[in-house]
Amino acid sequence: MTEESRVKLIDTHIHLVSPKYTDLSGLISRAKSNGVIAVIATGTGPDVNKNTLALRERFKNFIHCAIGLHPESPNYLSKDYVSKVIQSIIKWRHRIVAVGEIGLPYYSIKDSQYFDREIEKASSSLKAFLVLAEKEKLPVILHAPHKSAEKALQLLRDCNIEKAVFHWHKSPLETTRKIVENGFYISVTPEIVYEERDRKLVENVPLSNLLLETDGPWPYENEFSGKLTEPHFVKRIAEEIAKIKGASITDVAEKTTNNAAKLFSIKI
Repeated sequence: MTEESRVKLIDTHIHLVSPKYTDLSGLISRAKSNGVIAVIATGTGPDVNKNTLALRERFKNFIHCAIGLHPESPNYLSKDYVSKVIQSIIKWRHRIVAVGEIGLPYYSIKDSQYFDREIEKASSSLKAFLVLAEKEKLPVILHAPHKSAEKALQLLRDCNIEKAVFHWHKSPLETTRKIVENGFYISVTPEIVYEERDRKLVENVPLSNLLLETDGPWPYENEFSGKLTEPHFVKRIAEEIAKIKGASITDVAEKTTNNAAKLFSIKI
């Protein structure tokens, strides 16, 4: 048995409720053949949350669910909409492993002069989710790219959140350092194969704080160009992290999988 054949991996962020995924059984089979033992299917709003939970019922022990409301959505600023999602989290508390995807916007803020104002508006929604997560003792999955990460980190501290992951993290190294110092996780995508920013990130984040994710069906470039993003891509991520860290893929897989199991309370 080769070293690579023994690895156990977890894709910690994928949107399986997508019309692009027409063959989930095949997707799962390909994932398992590449060492993927579980995925975290992430919700972004009421309908997607409900459908994500339905997938969990179909593929128990492989698909684990997080439900939330995407912060780039205009509905994120609606108290009624946020309240609706919060009630669903409470209702389905024992069927989910995290609150997410939640966070703060960045890409939907078109005018940089209003950035701080828009972040403050969205912060009230994020805080509502964080208060619930702390009460229910659930980890959170954060969308907080670039400049929004600093404010998200502040809110995590304010709400006494102990377990969180900054998914597809992209922010200055100083912010990254603070995230790590606070014991939170950072996840990386297939962009690590060809983006210098992501490679520098991995150089500066210890394995004890790293997770793997695909954020599928988001498409990638380079060797992934034209391919449907699937969970088995995390094996390629692990290989690249191993090169950057000067470690074995077995060590990278073991540590990142244990990180994910610890964060989401998954038995492996």
